[in-house]
Amino acid sequence: MKKTAVLAIDVLNIFRERPLHHIDRMSRIQSYLQAKDPAMIFNRINQTFTEHEITTFMKMKTAHLYNHFMNDYLLNKSNDEVDRIIAIDYQTFLVDDILQKVDRATSYFSLEGREPLLDYRISEFAASLPSNYKLRNGVGKSILRSIVHKHVPKEIMNRPKMGFGIPIDNWGQKELKPLFDEMFDIDFLNKQKIFSTKKVRQLYEEYLSGNKQCFDRVWEIFIFQQWYKRWME
Repeated sequence: MKKTAVLAIDVLNIFRERPLHHIDRMSRIQSYLQAKDPAMIFNRINQTFTEHEITTFMKMKTAHLYNHFMNDYLLNKSNDEVDRIIAIDYQTFLVDDILQKVDRATSYFSLEGREPLLDYRISEFAASLPSNYKLRNGVGKSILRSIVHKHVPKEIMNRPKMGFGIPIDNWGQKELKPLFDEMFDIDFLNKQKIFSTKKVRQLYEEYLSGNKQCFDRVWEIFIFQQWYKRWME
């Protein structure tokens, strides 16, 4: 099997537990199959809405949306495919999500957070390693794991990650439901003339029926609606 095909399988294995709700299942699978390389598969997996889906949710015609996966510098074809994926993660998930949350949470309590594994010397060394040291059979950080396994039981190291997320997907169906209802109100959607009321309501009603797999999309629309209501009305 070609190296690219093996790497594509590795990338998909990382996200094998990511659910797809029935509204977009075929669209997502088609999107993955059309990807030209593993880096683009990584992009498609991380999209909340594919470009095709955006056109169906929006009333107005949308332009081609630029993102970091179109950055020629980060996606330099001379670089290894794993390195291209990691470069994207450095510029997006790491900077705009994880580190930002840590900084806000610690600063709020007048604490100074430290991330020792992000020391520039460690980062530069890790970046110089061959791909099979970074991603092997769908498992990342193989060198770090092999070192830590000498000191920490495997059942602890190999267990699924446990983040610090809050159960907003539950709150949206209970405590925060009145606020969600307001943001997805039919009259509000019609007045905006931005979204397809039918598609947005279909998504929201599926979420209310108990399908939390679509909450990431509901959440993004909800956040936009709050911004719109505060600054555009």
